[in-house]
Order: sequence, then structure tokens, then C-alpha cells
Amino acid sequence: MHLLCALYGLKQAALQWWRELKAFMKTMGFHQASSNAGVFIYKHPNRQLVITLVYVDDGLFLGADKALVYSKKCACLEHWECHDTGDVTNFLGMKVNKTTSCITINQKAYLKMVLERFDMHNAKITPTPILLGYVPQENTGAVDPVWHQKFQSVIGSLLYLMLGMHPDIAFMVIKISQFSANPSQDHLDKAMYIMRYLISTQDYHMVYDGRLNEGLIAHTDLDWAGNPIKHQSTTGFFASLASGIVCWQSRLQKTVVLSSTKAEYMAMLDTCQQIVWIQSLFQELGYNLAPTPICGDNQGLIFIVQSKNGGQSTLTFTIITYVSASKMAKCLSTLSLAMKIRLTCSQRTLVP
Repeated sequence: MHLLCALYGLKQAALQWWRELKAFMKTMGFHQASSNAGVFIYKHPNRQLVITLVYVDDGLFLGADKALVYSKKCACLEHWECHDTGDVTNFLGMKVNKTTSCITINQKAYLKMVLERFDMHNAKITPTPILLGYVPQENTGAVDPVWHQKFQSVIGSLLYLMLGMHPDIAFMVIKISQFSANPSQDHLDKAMYIMRYLISTQDYHMVYDGRLNEGLIAHTDLDWAGNPIKHQSTTGFFASLASGIVCWQSRLQKTVVLSSTKAEYMAMLDTCQQIVWIQSLFQELGYNLAPTPICGDNQGLIFIVQSKNGGQSTLTFTIITYVSASKMAKCLSTLSLAMKIRLTCSQRTLVP
């Protein structure tokens, strides 16, 4: 059985829409980026680029040649029933402001809506997203449907804010979300505590300043054995470009290790994989980035990376790193990105 007409609510609707979109973009001369399925690239014979970003039914057309960008957008408007909003000011709940050399992004409008939905707009603010020394405990009681539904609604909103432009709450949101199956009153209180922190930072912006001429830089760190139940470590990293953070992640490691140095090594591996992906995306766009420095603060990890022979205990992790880099070889001009990475020691200061 084949679906002839895709409608909202049908299981195949999203797939049919994506197939139709890809076919249409191909007729306009775009090709889909291998690094990101939602990015389509058009290369004009005069070497001008038009980049189209598509997320479900929202799209952005980007390029240096405004006439060329406008022609591609008009072709899309003629084919689809859609609305042209002009220069981008809002996208996926994020407000975008731009000048000739600087771009700022904020989620203040969406955050305000979330705070009002949970009646937190007049709550007392807090200076940090987490209480010092707080360790969440598993709820051993029965699942309360009321708490369960409310907690998941709060966590879902916090996750969207975190993924949009709030890396500062990533660690705490991920830590609390691990108890979504059976949350307790304490878990809900701590989720609301994060919202109180967001009230104090609602005027913060992501700033990307091209005048600073700063390339891609990554930072990685680790919370060793921070999970009190499974004793897993938490990997955290972020990468910045033009002095603004472009990607970040906080998540539990899949295995338990006995050494903090090995756990840091695995965290660096996750960071390397993300840098490989970013470099491959930029290469598809026609930009060859310089070797990316990764900043860390574990002396044992720095010694292992800089040493020609890290020892038998790190052999497994070295093999994992080599295999992961090799899988990305088609997207890179060199086989192993790890050979280009400079691991340095850094001190971090939280600046509003």
C-alpha cells in the first residue's frame, strides 16, 4: 500500500513531505548536505552560494548575493503555499538581530511564555541553576500521574530552551531529566529552581562578533562518577565560533570507568566527534577551517594525548578514537582529525 496524499497526523506524512521537498530542491539545483539532512546548498557558476536551512515547515535562505537568494526564494513561493517574512527576525522561537558584523540571538519571548504557563513569571530569582552539592535521588514510590505529567511538561520546555540558546542549564536539565519516568516532588522543585534562574538571565543573548576574528575553539570537561545510581560520569563540552557558542552537550557516558583520566579521554572523544562533524559541514560549504584547539584541564589526559605511548591501559580508548575518526574520513581532507588537535590547559570564568 502506498500513500497517495500525505496529511497531518498520518505516520507517513513526514516522510512523504521530506521526499517531496528533496525532489523539489533538486529541481532548483540544490543538493542535500551529507553532514546535515536539513541543509541544502546551491552553487552558482559564478561561485556564489545559496544555503537553505529547513526544519519541518520553516526555512531560511542565506547568501551573499541578495538577488540570487531572492530568485530562489521566489521559486519556492511559487511552488509551495507559504509565507515570506522578509529578512529573518524570528526563527523557531528565537529572535535574531543582525548588523554588518554582529549577530545576536535570544529566546526571551519564548521564555516569557514558558514562565507564564507555569506561573513562574513573578517567582524569586536565583543566581545559579543548581544548588551547591545537590545530588538527585531516585524515587522509589509509585508513579504519580499528576506529578509525572507536570514534570514532563516542565522538562520538555526546559529542554527546548537548553537546545536553543541556554548551554548554562544543560548540565542540570539533563541530570534532572533522567528521572522523568518516576519524578518526585523534589525533582519538580529543582526543575522549577532552574526556571527561577532563567528569570535572572532572560536578557542574556548569544553574540557572534565577526570583528573578533576568532575561529572554532572547543572546551571539554567531566563530572566523574556523578550519577549516584549507576555511577556513570557526565560528559560536557561546547564549541565556539566568532566568540559565540555554536554547539554544546551534556550527557551520561555509556560505560563506567575506574579512572577519571580515562573518563576525561572519553569526553574528549565525544568532543572530537562533534568537531569532525562541524569541520565536514564547513567543508561542504566551501570553507576549510584551521586545526581546532580543544581546551581541557586534566593533566593526565594532556599527558596521554601528547605522549607517543599512552600505555596499555589507554590502548582501547586510542583504538576507539582512531575508528571514530576513520569513519569520518570521507568528509575530511585528512584521515585523523585527532592528529591536528592541540589539547591545552584552560581556566574557565563564568561571565554574564
